[in-house]
Amino acid sequence: MATDIASHPSGRTPMRFTFRRPASAARHRQNGFSMTQRHRKLAGVFLTLLVLLVYVSLATAIYVTFLTGIDQWILLLYFAVAGLGWAIPVGLIIRWMARPD
Repeated sequence: MATDIASHPSGRTPMRFTFRRPASAARHRQNGFSMTQRHRKLAGVFLTLLVLLVYVSLATAIYVTFLTGIDQWILLLYFAVAGLGWAIPVGLIIRWMARPD
């Protein structure tokens, strides 16, 4: 049995949910390929993990190759710099991810 809108029990028009893309998505499609913030965040997570993996590997390789058996104060300085050095590339990735559409 088909239901007419006028014969709805409440007398009101039933709600219909439609899912529309935001206007920015249409603008991105017109201008060519451009990532939305949602896609940048997804890519940024994997890029951050990759950068951290490479950075930790390089920092460890430098320590093992050049700094074994060196004075403790120089090691302290190295680990302070190496321990904070990852923040620059990851900060740039986070700034890229947070850029508005």
